[in-house]
Formats: sequence, C-alpha cells, structure tokens
Amino acid sequence: MTDSLNKQFADNVPEFFFIWDIGLQQITHLAKIYCENGTFKLKELTDYNQIMNFVHSQDQNKFEAILRSFSSENALQDHDLRVNYKKYKAKWLNLRSFLIEEKQENGGQIVAHISDVTKHYEQLEALRKASEWNVEIIQMLIHDLRNPLSSIRMLSTLTQKRIEEGSTLVALHFLTLIDTVEEDAAQLIETLLRLLELSDTKFTLARKLMNVSELVQRRAKYFAAEADSYTISLTAELPDEAIKIAADRRLLKQVIDNLLLNALKFTPAKGHVTVRLLYQTSYITLSVQDSGIGIPKDKLPELFEKFTKARRLGIRGEKTSGLGLSIVKKITDMHQGKIYVTSQEHQGSTFTVELPVN
Repeated sequence: MTDSLNKQFADNVPEFFFIWDIGLQQITHLAKIYCENGTFKLKELTDYNQIMNFVHSQDQNKFEAILRSFSSENALQDHDLRVNYKKYKAKWLNLRSFLIEEKQENGGQIVAHISDVTKHYEQLEALRKASEWNVEIIQMLIHDLRNPLSSIRMLSTLTQKRIEEGSTLVALHFLTLIDTVEEDAAQLIETLLRLLELSDTKFTLARKLMNVSELVQRRAKYFAAEADSYTISLTAELPDEAIKIAADRRLLKQVIDNLLLNALKFTPAKGHVTVRLLYQTSYITLSVQDSGIGIPKDKLPELFEKFTKARRLGIRGEKTSGLGLSIVKKITDMHQGKIYVTSQEHQGSTFTVELPVN
C-alpha cells in the first residue's frame, strides 16, 4: 500500500471508490482519486481492515451485509453509512454501486462509489430542529395567548356593564387594563415571530461595519427613563475610542435591549445597572451587570434554553415568556460569539457577550 489509508481519509474529504470481486468475496481495489500537476491519478489501496475501521462501529455490520449482498443481479445499490467521526472529518457517506464486469466463472465485479454527504445530513438535521422549534413556538403562542384573550373578553364585558350602569370611571379603568393586556400579548407575538425568523434556515445575517459604542450608548439612553421610573441607576461605561465590528445591527440591538430589560426587571428600587463595552484585541465584550435578586444556582444551566423553566415574574410583577435569553444566545451564536453569566442570589448578576472583531 503506497500511503496510509488513515492519512488519505484524514487529509481529504472522502470521495473515492472500491472494487468488490463477487467471486472472491473481497475488496480488490480501493482507489483514491487525486490531482497532481493537472493530471488525475489513482493510488490503489486494498487494506480491508482500514476501510472497515473508517465506518462507524454501529454501521460496520450493515456495511458487511451490503458487501455480502452484492451479486450480478443485485449490483445497483444505494446506502448511507455513518463514518467513524472521531478520526475523520466527514460524518456521513453515501455508497452507490454498479456492475462493471460479468463473467460466468466469478460472477463479475462491483464498483462502489463513495461520497461525503455530511452537509446533506446537517441540512436535514437543521431543518428537523427548525421544524421542532417552530412547532414549539406555535404551541406556546396558542397556550400563552389564551389567558390575555380571556382577560380581554372578561374586561370588555365588565366595561360594557359599567357603562350601562353609568360607572364611567370604573369603565375607564377596565379599558386601561385591556390596553395593558393587549400590549403584553403583542409583545409575546413579536418575541415569537423573532424566534421564528431566527430559526428559518434561509435567514442570513445582514453584516455591516458598525460602531458598537454608539449603539450601546443609544440603547442606554433609551432605557434611562424606565430606569428612573424604578429609581434604578443606569450607567454606561464605554471606551473613549469608537469600537467597530462587522455585525447585524438590528440583531445586536435586540441583544442589548433584552439584557437591559432583563436587568431592570430583576433589580429593586435604589439598585444599579451598568452596561460595559471593552475591546480585547481579537474580540469585544459587552456586559450588563445588575445589583438585583440574582439567579438560583440550580437554574443557571438551563438559563439560555428556549421555553426555559427558569423563567419567573419580574420583581414588580412583569411577565416573561422565558424566551429573551434564548434569543440573545441564538443571535450571539450566529455571530460566532459566546455568552455566559455569573450570578449569586441577592447579590446580582452579570451577563457577558463576547463577539469576534473579525
């Protein structure tokens, strides 16, 4: 054997063929096609154990059965097999075979062409996950909208009765409650639509060079009024120089907004929230620190999961869908970034997002 089969597989994506002799019941040639100086050549490899080792252990019996099933009448076959992915780059391969020689004395020879179909399986898996996610989102939308719709129906009935009775002030109060409930429902719908958008396999980031410092400053000023209404000190610690990265501005705004909203939701009066932006050579860090109620230790592992059980009402009774942090993580992942949290009950939390500069 000219070169190690392991090296051949490891260096290149699998795209090769082997010849199976029906009479001898063995592989006679395993040829790797490669290009050298513009000319295609073959390197013949016949180590049966090496190719068997290439196949995932749970599919080796299947591969053996495929080989033994080859005959002149059963030459055309099409199979997918898992790869021993701990050693090789590919994860799935496709095997297609056909008869190239038919002799009475030995039954002929089968050529089996093998190609890497890992990308195909990854796309199918992405579609499967997106489909499951969409079903969960729709189920949650149906479930969580029942309460506000019931409340609106009840309040509408009460409002009508109070108007008939001449209790105008009470009726106006009920109308205000209807407006609040409608706003909560609209916010839930908007959140779920954003999740559906991000889970769409055709969705792509609108990356453009942007000034992150300017965006953080804008969002901090936007939430300043809400912080003041809660008697919370909201400050932004930003570097003097502008920090620019290639990112989707709309989605990055969503990350900042969700983290600031989360911090304000769980920080009591006279507390403080600080948003910081730092440049770290190859990446930037965006952190939001609060002096709020903190997060129970047992809830931290599932904090960024969609529909997390870690969700809870804000300290002023604010409702939550449990989706905000999962959206933040989704957007961070799409930017090849990282997110993590440090928290201690009754002492506050710090959420930190790392985003690559390039």
